[in-house]
Formats: sequence, structure tokens, C-alpha cells
Amino acid sequence: HTLAGRSSIGNAQGVLIDPKTGLLTGQADPRKSGAATGY
Repeated sequence: HTLAGRSSIGNAQGVLIDPKTGLLTGQADPRKSGAATGY
């Protein structure tokens, strides 16, 4: 297969939940508008 390069096709946000403490840690991809949220 021959693959061609592409520009960004998306972005990601994520929330990590520490199972011991319940602490939420979030990160948003800085390449586009977005936010990681949790409650």
C-alpha cells in the first residue's frame, strides 16, 4: 500500500480517573478548540 500524508484529521480530549482517590485529571489536545471535562 502507498500512503499519502495528511493534515490533522481530528483531536482528542481525555479524563483519567484515579481509582484509589477518585481524582479527575483532564487534558485537551492543543491543536484545536476543545476541553476535557468531568464531574
